Amino acid sequence: MASARLLNYWWPRRGATPLCGVVARATVRGESMGAILELGARSLLEAGAADRAAVWLQSAHHPEIYQGAIVEAGSGIVPEEWKQLDVSPPFFGKLLDSQQPLTHLRDSSVMSLIGPLVEMRSAVWLPLRVERSSLGLAMVAMAKVRPAPESELLRTVADEIALAVAQRQDREQFRLRREELAATGRLQQAILAGTHANLLLTQIAAQAIRYARAAFVALGQASPTPQDSPRFEILAGPREWAGLIHQEPMVEVWRTAIEQRRSVEVSLNELGITRPASDWFESERVTRVVAVPLEVRGQQLGVLLTGLAPSARPAAELERVESYATLATAALWGEDREKRLSEVESSYRAVLETSSEWILVLDPKGTIREASCSARQSLGLEPARLGRVQLEDLFSPSAREAIVAWRTATWSGQARAPLEAQLSSENLVRLRFRGGPRNVDREESRWHVAVEDIAALRASEQSSSQAEVELRTVLDSVDSGVLLFDLEGRVRLVNDRFMQLVGLDRRRTAELATFEALVEAIAGHFREPLAFAVRWRELLGRTEEASWDELELMRPTRKVIERFSRPVMDAGGQRLGWLEVYRDITGQRLIHSKLLQTEKMAALGQLVSGIAHELNNPLTSIMGYAQLLLGRRLEPELGADARMIYQEAERAGHIVKNLLLFAREAKPERRPVNLNEVVERTLALRSYELKIENIAVETQLDPDLPLTLADAAQMQQVILNLVVNAEQAMQQGRGHGHIRVRTQRLSTQRLALEVADDGPGIPPEVASRIFDPFFTTKPVGVGTGLGLSIVYGIIHEHGGEISVSSQLGQGAVFWIELPIVAAPAMAPNAEEAAPAPTPLPAAAPDKAGQLPVRRERVLVVEDEPTVAQLIADVLREEGHVVETVLDSREGLERLSRQEYDLVICDLKMPHLDGRAIYRALVRAGSPLQHRIVFVTGDTLTPHTLEFLDTCGLPYLAKPFLVEELKAAVRRALSVAPSPLQMVAGAETSGRPRDVRRKR
Repeated sequence: MASARLLNYWWPRRGATPLCGVVARATVRGESMGAILELGARSLLEAGAADRAAVWLQSAHHPEIYQGAIVEAGSGIVPEEWKQLDVSPPFFGKLLDSQQPLTHLRDSSVMSLIGPLVEMRSAVWLPLRVERSSLGLAMVAMAKVRPAPESELLRTVADEIALAVAQRQDREQFRLRREELAATGRLQQAILAGTHANLLLTQIAAQAIRYARAAFVALGQASPTPQDSPRFEILAGPREWAGLIHQEPMVEVWRTAIEQRRSVEVSLNELGITRPASDWFESERVTRVVAVPLEVRGQQLGVLLTGLAPSARPAAELERVESYATLATAALWGEDREKRLSEVESSYRAVLETSSEWILVLDPKGTIREASCSARQSLGLEPARLGRVQLEDLFSPSAREAIVAWRTATWSGQARAPLEAQLSSENLVRLRFRGGPRNVDREESRWHVAVEDIAALRASEQSSSQAEVELRTVLDSVDSGVLLFDLEGRVRLVNDRFMQLVGLDRRRTAELATFEALVEAIAGHFREPLAFAVRWRELLGRTEEASWDELELMRPTRKVIERFSRPVMDAGGQRLGWLEVYRDITGQRLIHSKLLQTEKMAALGQLVSGIAHELNNPLTSIMGYAQLLLGRRLEPELGADARMIYQEAERAGHIVKNLLLFAREAKPERRPVNLNEVVERTLALRSYELKIENIAVETQLDPDLPLTLADAAQMQQVILNLVVNAEQAMQQGRGHGHIRVRTQRLSTQRLALEVADDGPGIPPEVASRIFDPFFTTKPVGVGTGLGLSIVYGIIHEHGGEISVSSQLGQGAVFWIELPIVAAPAMAPNAEEAAPAPTPLPAAAPDKAGQLPVRRERVLVVEDEPTVAQLIADVLREEGHVVETVLDSREGLERLSRQEYDLVICDLKMPHLDGRAIYRALVRAGSPLQHRIVFVTGDTLTPHTLEFLDTCGLPYLAKPFLVEELKAAVRRALSVAPSPLQMVAGAETSGRPRDVRRKR
């Protein structure tokens, strides 16, 4: 009840005039803030003759919740919650921002929402301000509506309260600041004294909690490996924050601070992290998260992470957090520096002990304090003598004076030249200053001297010279170019092969002694010289990374060069120089390109085979029905139309056949080939493109041209490449032209092929290189530079010759000579002929000259509806009973349930193909295995030909003629007995004849 006694002491009875300066006198006497606020509220109550008065101040932890005192005129009990005022409603925002010191409120709807105004009819609000700083709010409320109290008197009391509060707060801030400065001073002394970092960091975090109003402080120390995240530890505050630090939004905050090297402040609501269920998290309101990087001289030591409550002065609190981050940086840096000094000292000791050199460590007076193991053994320096023997004591008496003069001048910086002198053992050595001074234990400096055995040095130099000669001999013997640079970019070694690859005279090696000289000399020999030079400089600047790259050499000849680069390291991992190995891989790239072309052509062959199969199906139907129409009596105009349809379908069939011959899969095999036929097939493939490009083609083919031993597919590739080359040349010229292809016999042993065009011609400087791999004069994307190279290789593999003659503006002529096959070796190439139905043994013709026709049951298994219907229509006209099925599985099921005299089956179908149906009949022992006629649109792929040859059954190649179909059916029915005949009497009819293809 101290506050009640204080009020009785300070405050007069009700109704009397308020004592002037009551609040000020209480402040001077050092009363508590609560007592001052209650005195202030009483003063306002009396000054305004009010029924209720209150004074609220801003909360340090919650800016929107004001804390204070409230009094009433009567003896009623004031609710405890009225001592807190929520100023978040918009009304209070306007009131606090208003420049008017008084606001009179009569709105009952607003008053009902504010707890301290319950039962009140009007109120006067007074913002408490000192200068521009808002400290809080005062309120005087009346239970009855009456004139407003005297504003001047209320303003005077409010100003007195504001001054008292400001003075009290300033005194408290001053006390805390003085206390903080003293604590910070103690921390700085502890850092300088080398106190352990863990203890210092804990104290720093505690100060940040107390003085910077931080809710928690966490430190993330940098990991030894840069790619790893910092290891965080909660130094002060609730441990629940440990689980939040590694949530992705929080990670982004401290990672941004580290990467951007600046403090990062983010609202906790913006982060959207999940807070744990905890009484602390319910009672404390952390609204900001601050991350401050800990960095010294560009070295990242870690990051300080803290959470701050709402504050009226956020910038000041951020500066205070950054000051504590600076203290944490100093603590970590001190410990890290001591650790690094210890590591450096340990490394120095290890190097000194393991060094093969004679190293002496001297103090300024010339006393030998330390020595490497080699020096101790070679100079007779026992460990007990270190620290008691001078440098000059190791030398002969006649040399000691010179030694003293040399070390004195060297120590003072007047001289650094080596000195040769004789040891007491009469060995001649050279003294060389190796560095210093080195500060040890912060008390005395030391410097290093290397002692070199001159006799051993001369022997080593002689051995090195011999090794260099041997190395150069080996390098000049390898097929790769080799370059070796030292750390300064000087050329240590270059072999003859490198100079040969880049087109430099071996005698220029001496003048090309540096990297830059080499760049200037050879960059122009490569494609894109500037980019080549930039890339080369980048490679030389690398430290530990090996690399491979490919270069395109343009001069003296066009080549593809592979370059391997890597640093040269000593046994200790220190870089000594840079090695580059250059290898000519033009041949490999050519082989690789040919393999790619082969794979491309194989894929094209598979694609064309599938397309041809699909095209042959509609072509079969078109040709077949056109023939059926032609066999009927039509009007002349309709007959002409049907004939045109048949002829065009037949032409399309020839085109498909040529495509199959060009793109078929076949092993390279040389057989006697009619070159004229190869020319005609090849030109047929390009006829459409040549036509639309306005390029006329003239052929002069020798009708008596003998066969030549060649691979037909490769010869077709040769002709196609030459024709396409001529076509592209004319397209780049005037856009039209003329190509002439001629064959002729030169002698009994040789024949010739000539491909000529009237394009722009070939420049003389280019003509000698057109057969080089990858050489092209065409724009990017038009040519690969391999077409003529492939032609050259194929012709020479066939024992032939190829040459070119050209004049600018008058076109070019490619002349090829090939050997003629000797007469006994001549044999036709069966694969070059169009596939035909299997010849069957002829049956005896009837009186009309045709084979006898029997009425038989025929099953047609064909997945193409139009082709199946065509076969059925043709055979029904012949009087047969025909069933068609489009699904091969259904066809096999019918064959197992019903009897048929003949099966006509497509070779390629979904689900079950013709092979599967045939094998099923063989397994079942069905006689129909001998009465199958296959139809197929693909007769050139190896697996198709292999199957047809193996089974020996007849086949029709799509598109087929109606007459071919009828003839094949008649022969198949006449050659083999029907299944019914075989069942009825195998003895009288004899064994079934095996109908096989004649080879």
